[in-house]
Amino acid sequence: MTPTLHYSIFIDEPHSHFLKVTLSIPVNGASEVCVGMPVWTPGSYMVREYSQFLQDLSATGAGGSALGLEQLDKRRWKISTAGQETVEFHYTLYANQLTVRTNHVDDTHGFICGAATFMMVDGMKEEPATVSLSLPDGWDVVTPLLQDANGHYQAENFDMLVDSPIETGHLQRTDFEACGKPHAYIFWGEGNYDIDAIVKDTIDVIEETARHYGGELPYEEYLFIVHAAKGIRGGLEHMNSTVLAWDSLSFQPLSEHEEFMRLVAHEFYHTWNVKRIRPRVLGPFDYSQEVHSKMLWFHEGGTVYYEGLIPVRSGILRRESWLKEMGKSVHTLRSFPGRKHLSVGASSFNAWTKLYRRNEHSQNSMISYYLKGELVCFCLDKLIRENTGGEKSLDDVMRLFYERTAPPKPGFLDEEVAPWIAEIAGCSVDDFLAAYVDGLEPLPLEETFAWYGLELKGDHDSPSPDHGPGAALGIKTSATMGRAKVTFVNEEGPAFAAGLNAFDEIIALDGYQVSHSTLGTRLKLREPGEEVTLTFFRRERIRELKVTLGERPFDSYKVTGREDATDEEKARFVALLGVPFPSPDEKKGD
Repeated sequence: MTPTLHYSIFIDEPHSHFLKVTLSIPVNGASEVCVGMPVWTPGSYMVREYSQFLQDLSATGAGGSALGLEQLDKRRWKISTAGQETVEFHYTLYANQLTVRTNHVDDTHGFICGAATFMMVDGMKEEPATVSLSLPDGWDVVTPLLQDANGHYQAENFDMLVDSPIETGHLQRTDFEACGKPHAYIFWGEGNYDIDAIVKDTIDVIEETARHYGGELPYEEYLFIVHAAKGIRGGLEHMNSTVLAWDSLSFQPLSEHEEFMRLVAHEFYHTWNVKRIRPRVLGPFDYSQEVHSKMLWFHEGGTVYYEGLIPVRSGILRRESWLKEMGKSVHTLRSFPGRKHLSVGASSFNAWTKLYRRNEHSQNSMISYYLKGELVCFCLDKLIRENTGGEKSLDDVMRLFYERTAPPKPGFLDEEVAPWIAEIAGCSVDDFLAAYVDGLEPLPLEETFAWYGLELKGDHDSPSPDHGPGAALGIKTSATMGRAKVTFVNEEGPAFAAGLNAFDEIIALDGYQVSHSTLGTRLKLREPGEEVTLTFFRRERIRELKVTLGERPFDSYKVTGREDATDEEKARFVALLGVPFPSPDEKKGD
């Protein structure tokens, strides 16, 4: 590979949070060169406007001579080359957002997110590039990029550059082997994590996922880069690595360890599903604008589905934890009136403006493709297993998609999805997709759980065993100066019909002072159909409303083994999860 572009990155004052970059560009006789900043990063479907972090832009030629520089729009600049053979574009990035999709620099480390760092050169997206780093003494460097003889990191094109995070600083590295290939955990930050337990369980996740996809790993080496700091959580997938963010004191106890391992399983599963199994619009990428796909329910929702199955099958996630999480998913889905307005296919397509641009009304108007996508896949898996007598499953669909789309093959087209699934299911899935992916039909969840010998049942938390569930206003609140500040008004609830608004601050119910913590307690002691008077502040003025209380929705859904489950149903459960069927009298949950 002959390098064409070279990025020099300098972290010489880490306390300032600055990344300084010089991009060296061969001109090849052109009178001008245009450069541009990406606006989003693959795996996170939101326009983040990375150019907002730029400052001190300039262009120079030989000997540091200044060249003309003109801004064209929010993200692009034109350099007048003045006959130079090579030009250098200089810029500084403010890097103080600690997420998996933004840059972060301080006196302990520098995390370099490719899309947030590297300028593109028009017409040179497929050209190879190299990166050099100038760092404080004693800082380590970890990245999937390989080094050349000069110590520079190589990328064969811009997509590879963006897909290769760079972690530098004071790091803790643990190397291990899985499926005969090298892997490593790189931790930045302190925490209550047990690296030996994490590595052991990660090996199980890797081996189980590899078996799931036919036994081979599609890479030569893999890195798990972990940021451990207070109050953070999330992950972002890459071809040969992942970056994980986790609260520093939330790696233990066991329930928290299981949650972290679900994140590990999720991002690792993306090594196949979305990085190699993908619609054609998701690679090669257009970094200048939104890239729409209605298949995120399959890529993200399907990955949520398998982030549960893979750890249970590999023995690191308790069966009871999986049952509990499935109940949570159902409860969350049914608490979103938006499920009646936006299909999961449309939710996928509109991720850029819906999921990542939420407001106080969002729960009424949209549904997450992560959430509903998981449950769609659960129902689709059952359809396939039922129609094939248990001979095939969604596992086989995932393998088929991998075989047909893994690079260098192109990704799939939307019109190929239904026929490919039908090949495995042995029947048309057009009606299923029309009803539950493109349509708004309620998912057949009770029926699907029952097919596995399970019962899905709503539950109330009552203030006392001898009291009913109480009544509801249909709102959510948060604590604000001793008041219950309304954060959401459910369009299906009585408060919405009466005219209560988000951002109102409730201070009394029937003349009794209430707060965020006591409002719910008082409502539990009331009955549906009763009329109450709410006293509240709206834009600093005190107001009153009369509201006829409604029925209180379930506080949770529980999934348990049915007492009358047949041997056939129990066998289906075992085939799905690889663990014994839960008897009804066993302890549920944590």
